[in-house]
Amino acid sequence: MEPKPGIDPSPQDIRNMMAAMVRVKAGLIIHAPVYNPKLPQAVTRHVSEQLGSPVKVLK
Repeated sequence: MEPKPGIDPSPQDIRNMMAAMVRVKAGLIIHAPVYNPKLPQAVTRHVSEQLGSPVKVLK
């Protein structure tokens, strides 16, 4: 989700990604294990609530 390698996504980048995930009814988030899992888990909760179905997180 980095806009450029080594650059953290902005809050707007994250909101845009969540909106896109809801639009396409995404059911999976994959993240590298070297990153903190808190953000993917928060995105998963939000998108799951919006979709009304679970979204999985894989490392």
